[in-house]
Amino acid sequence: TAKDIKDKLSITIAQAQAIIDYRKANGAFSCIEQLLEVKGIGQKTYEKIRGLVTLR
Repeated sequence: TAKDIKDKLSITIAQAQAIIDYRKANGAFSCIEQLLEVKGIGQKTYEKIRGLVTLR
């Protein structure tokens, strides 16, 4: 859920929902760098969360 993502990554609920929306529209992330394509995830946020994100 957006709340789970928000809590795990320490990002806003809007950013967490944007990640979910992106994933629904585009399928699973193939690389962590794709987070930069998510609306609301800029370079600063990406740098903060990239080490916390894992792909399945």
